Amino acid sequence: VSSFVDITEESSQRRLLGLTVQAAGLGTWDWWMPSGEVKFNERWWQMLGYEPGALPAAVTVWESLVHPDDVAAARAALQHHLADHGQPYHCEFRMRRADGSWGWIMAAGAVIERQANGRPQRMAGIHLDIGARKALEERLADAALTDALTGLPNRAALRTRLMQCSARAQRDPAYCFAVLFMDFDRFKQVNDSFGHDAGDELLRQIAQRLRATLRPSDDLARLQVAEHTAVRLGGDEFVALLEPLRRPEDAMLVAQRLLDALAAPYQLAGQEVTSTVSIGVVTSQSHHGDPEELLRDADTAMYEAKRRGRGRYVEFSRDMHERVRQAVDLEAELRRALRADGEVFPVFQPIVDMSTGCIRGVEALARWMHPTRGAVPPIEFIPLAEDSGLIAELGELMLRLACVEASKWREEFGADDRFTVSVNVSRAQLRKPDLPDVVERVLSGTGLDARVLRLELTESVAMQDAQIIPTLNRLRALGVSLALDDFGTGYSSLATLDQLPLDAVKIDRSFVEKMVENRYQAALIKATLDVAGTLGLDVVAEGVETEEQANMLRLAGCRLAQGWLFGRPEGAARIAERFRKSVDEATGDVRPRRA
Repeated sequence: VSSFVDITEESSQRRLLGLTVQAAGLGTWDWWMPSGEVKFNERWWQMLGYEPGALPAAVTVWESLVHPDDVAAARAALQHHLADHGQPYHCEFRMRRADGSWGWIMAAGAVIERQANGRPQRMAGIHLDIGARKALEERLADAALTDALTGLPNRAALRTRLMQCSARAQRDPAYCFAVLFMDFDRFKQVNDSFGHDAGDELLRQIAQRLRATLRPSDDLARLQVAEHTAVRLGGDEFVALLEPLRRPEDAMLVAQRLLDALAAPYQLAGQEVTSTVSIGVVTSQSHHGDPEELLRDADTAMYEAKRRGRGRYVEFSRDMHERVRQAVDLEAELRRALRADGEVFPVFQPIVDMSTGCIRGVEALARWMHPTRGAVPPIEFIPLAEDSGLIAELGELMLRLACVEASKWREEFGADDRFTVSVNVSRAQLRKPDLPDVVERVLSGTGLDARVLRLELTESVAMQDAQIIPTLNRLRALGVSLALDDFGTGYSSLATLDQLPLDAVKIDRSFVEKMVENRYQAALIKATLDVAGTLGLDVVAEGVETEEQANMLRLAGCRLAQGWLFGRPEGAARIAERFRKSVDEATGDVRPRRA
């Protein structure tokens, strides 16, 4: 008796399945469970780099190839399927390749035969190489914890490590770590002067120095345990996590090392740029808060470092919270005061012709009379205005009020065209393309002749920010004169004075203070006067306080000066009174009284 079965379709399906498995790059396995024998296809051997049949076909050999850290999970997944055949067998683990490396494998399968008593007898499935997927997942995980610009860890990575460090510090009183919060003092100036691309390059160079200073040879892509490392929070804010430390004082040694390393000049767009750093330090021995509190307190200490003069480190103390709160309150009140009538106002310091004693101009200086605090010193609210972004609003207010007073004086006392009122303009104002339009509106609204207004810009702004040159040219086209303030303290030199559309140079008071006892300072002043004279620029010596200084300046050929010797800053009414008492009816010149 015979029977015949047409297996054409079954054979076709088997061939199709084989082609599919081959095309998908799947390694197949077939496990005969009673004997432990396992059969693998050729792709399975290729996947791990072995020649077919190079290893015994036993399940124990297969298990020996699984990474020791993954064996327990692989066994659990298998037992889960054997206990409940309704649940598929699926697991991911690492297997050792022929070259000794580890490759990620995804395993899936099912029991396909059982004994009469239901006991599993045969199991089959596939192995798939998922190394590329795991590498991508790892890169994505790194990207989520890494700053894209610098390659340093980011805030999320830092928070995780800080939580681990804080937990360990609570368990082990001897364990010590520290957080150093860093902010770069002139980064915004660099960004504004050279553009965002240069700013990004500066941040990358900063990251390289942090790597070299904290961990000379390690990769900073991940925050590992027990290592000093750096993190970028955003903008120009960085954090160094130091752990473990032998003692809290070691954090100060690292902070000083960072100050030294980061203070060296940077090369940007072919120019040498300096950007010092202010650092706030918090150690675990003095702080047991959560990560956000640690960062907040380190940030507070960093602002204290800025308040004390920048380019230094300061360790956090509890009393700093009160100072920060006061600074926040003061900022809010300054914002309100700028919109109040008469609370923020200008005072004026005379600029005199030392050969005749006549006033040739005044410089407008901002003052703030708080309704309850009284007079707030400029050294407090001017830096606050710069840090809070209110400096442009303050500058525009001073411009308008100074022009109002100058217009009154011109109308009442008829000062000649050589008289000027000088007003300081900030970088924030100069960066605004509509500054010439603002100045033109103020002049038109106050009726002040443009020749009377002199705008003073600091040397560092003028020499580091080429983008302001068109704005300066437009201002001069209005008839306004321009003066370079604080000359000698910044980035320019005598050789660069002709590169700016200037009308005057103001020699910084630090040179005047030292000129009597220091021949070098006196020589610098003389050289400045000679070069400025050649270029047709006025020169004003600032901070003249003694007759000896005034005499030396006269002998050097300096004609214009301002300082306490000739008059302290006074209110508009007081200046008007001095004008009224000293008008020379014959010449119209105004003669100051000695202060």
